[in-house]
Amino acid sequence: MVGDLVEIILRSAEESFVQVTAFVGAVLLLFGYINYKQQGAFVDTIE
Repeated sequence: MVGDLVEIILRSAEESFVQVTAFVGAVLLLFGYINYKQQGAFVDTIE
């Protein structure tokens, strides 16, 4: 019972980590592409 609970918690934590990592990577890729197309003006606007 306790082993199952620990397994559920660890599996959920692993899946959450992967999902957050993929989301952050996608957002960075999107912002990098927008900044590239605007020749750096996007980052200057954010700053």
